[in-house]
Amino acid sequence: MERINLPEINLKERLQQARLSFDSELAEVLRGRHDLNHAQVKKKFGVSEKVIRRVLKQFNIGARKGGAKPKGALEPGSMRKHKREANTPKRG
Repeated sequence: MERINLPEINLKERLQQARLSFDSELAEVLRGRHDLNHAQVKKKFGVSEKVIRRVLKQFNIGARKGGAKPKGALEPGSMRKHKREANTPKRG
């Protein structure tokens, strides 16, 4: 019998590529179809909420552009003025 030489397949790499390809397609749907809610996306693609959240995070979809200001934040420059007033001795 003649032996058939097949190229080695890196299964882990192949699975990662397949997952990235699927995640990319799902990300495009999530970006482009704002009319679909998560339940509709789950039904259409047959995926779980966990997969949707993973793709949202992986592709930075729906991320806030800027965070909220910390509680009690002051306008720029006012903090320095406030500190100076606190460090100056009281007169009188």
